[in-house]
Amino acid sequence: MRRIFKVNHRTFYKISYFWYTYCLLTVVTLKLNQMKKIIYLTFFLFGALSFSSSAQCVKGNCYNGKGTYAFANGDKYAGQWKDGKMQGKGAYEFTTGDRYNGDFNLNQRQGSGTYVWVNKNRYVGEWKAGKRDGHGVFQWSSSATYNGFWKEDQIIDMDVSTVTDSQERPVPGK
Repeated sequence: MRRIFKVNHRTFYKISYFWYTYCLLTVVTLKLNQMKKIIYLTFFLFGALSFSSSAQCVKGNCYNGKGTYAFANGDKYAGQWKDGKMQGKGAYEFTTGDRYNGDFNLNQRQGSGTYVWVNKNRYVGEWKAGKRDGHGVFQWSSSATYNGFWKEDQIIDMDVSTVTDSQERPVPGK
């Protein structure tokens, strides 16, 4: 057998060292490229999430005074504020299309107000801690109405002549 290259042990170690270094650098470069991709992807996703979940005051004073606030979920409130909370008269629009106009206390429906569902059902009456409570009138989109008293979003008594069996009990939106 004839040797093409004459290699002693020193040359062998040099070639081995060179080959080892080359392979290591290749692996490190590939890892860095993968890491760059991961880092770029992370920044992109984080940036996209931060833009899509931005809630902010879009008009006026949303701490003390009158202002309009756009929530991260798409809901919008325009009205009075006190210490950064919905307080006083205001209008709240839900992303579902439901609307509430009336009184607020500490970010909840409180006092008198009107809630209109997207299907045109309507409640006009008293609210307590975000729920229908007290006297109120519920009108279905079919024009049938219930005029009576509520306790924690439930009708206290329902007159059979007021509501037919085919009508469903009113359910508040969130």
